Amino acid sequence: MNNLTFAQVLLSIQALVLNEKPYFNEPGYGAWSGRSYWEKKSMAYNEDVFVLNCKTMLRLLFRPPRNFEPLVTGHFRNRAEFILSACDGYRKGFFRVGYYDPGSKRSGPKVEVSSRFKSAMDQVYGELVGALAKSGASVGHFVEQVRVEKEKKANEKQAAKKKGMINANTAIGKRVMKKLKKIFFLGFLPEKKDQKSKTISVHVSVPQTA
Repeated sequence: MNNLTFAQVLLSIQALVLNEKPYFNEPGYGAWSGRSYWEKKSMAYNEDVFVLNCKTMLRLLFRPPRNFEPLVTGHFRNRAEFILSACDGYRKGFFRVGYYDPGSKRSGPKVEVSSRFKSAMDQVYGELVGALAKSGASVGHFVEQVRVEKEKKANEKQAAKKKGMINANTAIGKRVMKKLKKIFFLGFLPEKKDQKSKTISVHVSVPQTA
């Protein structure tokens, strides 16, 4: 390992990490490639790594390494369109993670993505758009997209809350009406006659004295 050159190290990273399925280059997992269960694990691995990459980009944008600020800012400014288009395509299921093609206008069936990945990407995507906009990148249409999505979510949340309140009030109203009907019904029930109490007339003959 001490004899490896810098070029050999980079080549090893490219071969073992920067490929479509790095999960199977982890120790002990290479033999499971091609099996459905492990392919799903590989996809989940790619999703988790991509989210971490996005968070790393955010950290670099907010706190670039000292003396490398112009290089970092310039890189992200130039690559902003590609980065955000890939993020948007992955979170919406237009492309599998790691398979983004900027020249493809996908119109076929969506790719299945985990709810955890979608939730994480929805959050980090908005933060990335804001950070890249501050760096001076031309991402106005992405900013507008995020604004519309936030507004839509807020309206949906408000509608769901309103619907929940209506359902709660309806349930309370039904319980009240049920009790009122019960009270009304009991108030008009005929009184039951007591079968045990009966009036018995006894005639006693009293002898008359002479």
